[in-house]
Amino acid sequence: MSSTATATATPIQEVEDLLKRLQSNKHVQSVIILNEKGQTIKSTLDDVPTKKYSEIINKMVNQTRGHIADIEEGNELTFLRVRTKKYEIIVHPENGYILVVFQNPDKPLTAPPAEKSTSKPPATT
Repeated sequence: MSSTATATATPIQEVEDLLKRLQSNKHVQSVIILNEKGQTIKSTLDDVPTKKYSEIINKMVNQTRGHIADIEEGNELTFLRVRTKKYEIIVHPENGYILVVFQNPDKPLTAPPAEKSTSKPPATT
């Protein structure tokens, strides 16, 4: 999954190293890795939520790929980010795998309050 992995690392070791790196981030809640058919290869979740999220994410990726192809032929999905009130889902399909990261955003995504103008209009003379 990593282009910087050493030639001696096995794919299983690469996955384990990736999971360790991701889980060391304080915002990461869980990680799922799917194959190109949508089957779970590795997950930090229990079986029931893993199955549920894997099916939903796989459908979302396939639908998004189709929509992108409809918009522009030859273009492809490389990264998908969905933010909800509770968490952020980051999806990265690459090399026949789909990496899914659920993270807790540091701060809620809100627009800054509009600034009120305190200046008075210029006086007319």
